[in-house]
Amino acid sequence: MLKNIVPSTRGITQFRNGKGPGQHPLQVLGWVAVLSGALAVSGVQQAIAGNCSAYGAQVEEELTSVPAAWPADIPQPGDLSKIGGLLSTSKSRCTIDLYGQAEVSGADYINHYSSQLKHAGFEQVDFRQEADMVMGRFERGDSQIVVGSDVINARTKREYVEIGVVLTLAR
Repeated sequence: MLKNIVPSTRGITQFRNGKGPGQHPLQVLGWVAVLSGALAVSGVQQAIAGNCSAYGAQVEEELTSVPAAWPADIPQPGDLSKIGGLLSTSKSRCTIDLYGQAEVSGADYINHYSSQLKHAGFEQVDFRQEADMVMGRFERGDSQIVVGSDVINARTKREYVEIGVVLTLAR
């Protein structure tokens, strides 16, 4: 059972900065699992890393784009602006936690990305939508990816859609 669920598309980044759920200045952004142990608890195997072997253990690198460590056989999240996130490694895994702004609704973004993942052989194993929050979890063999979205500053002039994607790779 996944125990470390973070109600945020910035889950890992929040915990690395000492900000847990409810302490982040943004509203709750979605249901994205902190995968730094949750996959092992659930029995799901992680994907094989693209270029994660280039990173040593216990590395943290802030991201402003999709990193080279993203495996070529897993569709990259596209059409995002203001990308941020964190690539972190341990002896056994490499986690890529990305977020960015989308020009379409969260549901539309996730539906489009879902079709790319399904075309690449992934199966959608979970989907949730509650108000503006949308989350999907996908598996292919030993690979898992979680994608979520939410509307930030909802119903104001500063409203935008934020997408979060978390991928954990075995090293």
